[in-house]
Amino acid sequence: MGVIIPVALTTSVATVQCQQLAVAAGDEYSLRGSMLGDGVATIVAALFGSPFGMTVFIGHPALKEMGAHVGYLWMTSLAFVLVCFT
Repeated sequence: MGVIIPVALTTSVATVQCQQLAVAAGDEYSLRGSMLGDGVATIVAALFGSPFGMTVFIGHPALKEMGAHVGYLWMTSLAFVLVCFT
């Protein structure tokens, strides 16, 4: 419990921070949906042996300013898969 609570708290704060950054950039996202998505992703990752909590991407205003869309998400996901499985 000495590790679980601080990691869970850090992930929760990061999700709230990312949601607030998105609001500041003019995009409204459901905090509840983000938190539930993070929780489900963390549980699935834990079932596969990951010790890390999942959270949404940070840096929303900068990514929006660069013109990043869903393709950025797919390219980042592909990069993570390539790094993890090689």
